[in-house]
Amino acid sequence: MQPLVRRPDDTILIAPQYLLTTLSVYNNHLTQGVLPWTGEVPDKVSKALAERRSGRNKAFERTLERQLQEVGFKTIARVKPGDHARLGVPELTTEVDLVCGRSGDPNIWLIEAKDPASVYGFAETARQLRTFYSDSENKGRVKPCYATQLARKEIELKPYVEDIAKKLGLEPLPDHGAHVLQTRFVTRHLTPAGYWVSRPYEVLTTSQFLVALGEGGEAIAQDERDLA
Repeated sequence: MQPLVRRPDDTILIAPQYLLTTLSVYNNHLTQGVLPWTGEVPDKVSKALAERRSGRNKAFERTLERQLQEVGFKTIARVKPGDHARLGVPELTTEVDLVCGRSGDPNIWLIEAKDPASVYGFAETARQLRTFYSDSENKGRVKPCYATQLARKEIELKPYVEDIAKKLGLEPLPDHGAHVLQTRFVTRHLTPAGYWVSRPYEVLTTSQFLVALGEGGEAIAQDERDLA
């Protein structure tokens, strides 16, 4: 949609019926930290967009943590590398968004909170899928995708799930039961990554995740044990 069209003779045609729609499209993209076109952009623009996306993602992490606390979960959030003692693990090489659990529930949840742009188009859909599931290389350096990063966190936390439960302040499970680490992506809205058939982790919206939590922790934990 182009409300302003330049003609070959340098005159400009104005299509007023497109102005509001075009403004809405641009606003929807820019407020989410993306552009409505592909290609190279100046470094300052790229940095500003990245800061916008980062700010939205951090706000979503805080909102998700609050919602979990409101339904009885204890949480440990935004754990930086080097702060591994907060989780009771010997090493942490990448930031953990959120770990949570509640007394009486065998599941300890490792949550990667993501707020990808909810815009539609082939280019943005492809970019989101690559960001979630495809490692990339730039100037000889490999940039791990979200799934690769989450797998690394899972490896570092899984052997110490009982220590994490203690750090969360959870009561011991009855009959000497064992906790189970559950790993999920949680997003603000539906995202193409949630429909990828061979996805290594479930990708759930906040509402889907909260519904799943209400369906019974023991059943979820047993399913995980059956797959192990």
